[in-house]
Amino acid sequence: MVFYISVDNKVIGKMKFAAAGMGFAAKKAPKKYKVAFKASKKVKSPVRVSFVARAGGPLHILGMKDEIGGNYMKLAEMVEGGLPVGVIDTLANVVAPEDVGFSNKIVPPATLARRRSGESGLLSSEESARAVRAARVYDQAIGVWQNDVDARRFLRSPHMLLQERAPLDVAIRTDEGARVVEEILGKLKYGSAA
Repeated sequence: MVFYISVDNKVIGKMKFAAAGMGFAAKKAPKKYKVAFKASKKVKSPVRVSFVARAGGPLHILGMKDEIGGNYMKLAEMVEGGLPVGVIDTLANVVAPEDVGFSNKIVPPATLARRRSGESGLLSSEESARAVRAARVYDQAIGVWQNDVDARRFLRSPHMLLQERAPLDVAIRTDEGARVVEEILGKLKYGSAA
């Protein structure tokens, strides 16, 4: 049985059936993607898979996986000193490609313009922390929903446990807000009521 993998409506590879209930191995898929679903005996071939989860978690989402590897302590140090301003564009393209104002939720427009034209080209530690929180929550939402469309829909839609506020907005504002959103996502992933 052959499964076709598509990302953003573009076929990026094929997967061959390994065994019932087992995972699959992608052929010709870019390294930045990994297969994140299991097979079912009831699945008919060919199947179009709308999403293949990104490997690398928040570091990949921020575009920093190659720069710092998997060293989260180095990320913590970089947040303290300020992440490169370019992470805002990378983050916006991954988390909210249809939302032209997304970067303004992380950094006000005038401040972002100053950061881009400044010598250091770095975000403040607070702005960096907001970017990391957005990446972390988005990564967890992908883990729950297994596709970009549903993860983004969840993060943009008002949620009753967040006083009808969008989870992404709550997560960006404060670390405690991000923890509340991560708790909701954890309950959804592991079958608790959320």
